[in-house]
Amino acid sequence: MTPPDRPLGMMEQALRALARRAQPLHFALAAVVSGAPGEAGWGAALAQVQRRHPLLRAAVVPGPDGPCFAGRPGTPIPLQVTEAADWTDSLVTEMTEPFPAGPAPLLRVRLLPGPRRTTIILTGHTAIDGLSLAVVLRDLLRTLAGRDLSGGTRALPMEHYLLNGARVEVGPHPYPVGAPPQMIDAALPPRVDRIAFGRELTELVCDRAHQEGVTVHTVLAAALAAAMHRLGPGADGRDLRFGSQVNLRRTLPEIGDSVGFYSIPVVRPSPRRDGGLWASARRFKDDLDIFRQPGRIAEAMARLGEIRRALPDGEDPAGWARAISQTLSYDILLTNLGALPIPLRYGPLRLEELWGPAGLVGFADEHVVGASTVGGDLTMLYTSRDPVPGLLSTAREIIGKGM
Repeated sequence: MTPPDRPLGMMEQALRALARRAQPLHFALAAVVSGAPGEAGWGAALAQVQRRHPLLRAAVVPGPDGPCFAGRPGTPIPLQVTEAADWTDSLVTEMTEPFPAGPAPLLRVRLLPGPRRTTIILTGHTAIDGLSLAVVLRDLLRTLAGRDLSGGTRALPMEHYLLNGARVEVGPHPYPVGAPPQMIDAALPPRVDRIAFGRELTELVCDRAHQEGVTVHTVLAAALAAAMHRLGPGADGRDLRFGSQVNLRRTLPEIGDSVGFYSIPVVRPSPRRDGGLWASARRFKDDLDIFRQPGRIAEAMARLGEIRRALPDGEDPAGWARAISQTLSYDILLTNLGALPIPLRYGPLRLEELWGPAGLVGFADEHVVGASTVGGDLTMLYTSRDPVPGLLSTAREIIGKGM
């Protein structure tokens, strides 16, 4: 079934505008699987997953009222099989390799087969968020295990669930944005670091967070902010700007398993460094809870619309910096997919590891951490072109001492 043509939503328009730059902006998720089949099996499974999710059968094309999604059911999701000693090198390649211009699928897949384990790297273009990549991974593994993907999902913009056509006025920015960030050379490759908490520490963090009335996300945010104050840009005493991706599927459960972009970026000043881990986590939670209210979600989306209109058409670093500084300028960004309801076992296949999402906007001193929890093990993946050595291990140490 071909998805009907529809205009891009406000969030999608803003992200597509960012994607006009020569420097790519997209997201990648890496999974390590044992018991995987050969290349032919993956291609057939991808075709079934593509049939289930309309956005994976669509491309962005010009329309009478601006860009829109149009069905491209005969265009398969690109699948590339490569050899690599370390999957992080391939992840960096995926992050820095542009999607082709013109009507093309909004997802691509890279396989790194090994004697016992296969790494899958899912890369989504700007209209697909990190949680959608996890949904695609789950459906892909289900299909490889011979299970039927019954029923399809919808591909609707967030406005369908939230705004209902209402106009939202954008007020003043909630706090001064400061000097615009410096956009950096796209040729400078990012570097990647990763760390796993292990099941014992993950369980302790979940239990203590529940007792303290906070979330695992806000505990990670507090620990990363404290580590950055100790080791990174915040060590000089200046305030840090901390970004979070707020997942709207919990606020709007009717989104379900739809593949699309259903999260909003929220950037706030990080809490005072002398507040301690749990006081800092509570401050983060209070800030983020505000942005789970429908009115504030709509306001954040409208602000992204303002960014879209401010973005230059060409490769104008100063123009890009001015536009991005309105909302997306952060010292560190945490995208936490949370405890994913993804099984570990799929017939002969077993999901051994999950990392990410990873992605960079492209300004100087940008630090992005993707977190996820599968099978009771919390992992963090850190991406930066100018990484702070020891950031992840210091954050985990801070959390461990706080238990």
